[in-house]
Amino acid sequence: MKNFVSAMLILFALQANAQEQESKKVSDALKTGNVEAITSLLTSNVDLTLINEEDVYPKDQVSGKLTKFFTAHKPSGFAVKHQGTSKLNDFYYIGDLSSVKGAFRVTYFIRKDGNAFRVSQFRIETIED
Repeated sequence: MKNFVSAMLILFALQANAQEQESKKVSDALKTGNVEAITSLLTSNVDLTLINEEDVYPKDQVSGKLTKFFTAHKPSGFAVKHQGTSKLNDFYYIGDLSSVKGAFRVTYFIRKDGNAFRVSQFRIETIED
């Protein structure tokens, strides 16, 4: 029984480390507006909220929409402010994106997709004062 519990704890620790690495990649990409890096971390279909637009899009359309957004709002920084686990066991991260045209709240959800962790939900919303 001890071996089983130990194995489960190791597995959980490895899984948590893997999703943390993916989150860091997303965070680093947001700091510079690196759409290619973000796109490489997405599931094939993504629940995207981009200011006032919300729908589920294929990965390539999300890439185009993010490119358009980051062209208009060149990032100057990003910092994760909160993180946790949803009821569906997705890992979520909430942070503030600074840009030359103002600040935005970014939320992204990472879930297990096959053998990798991928972003399944991505939100960029204006911050209300």
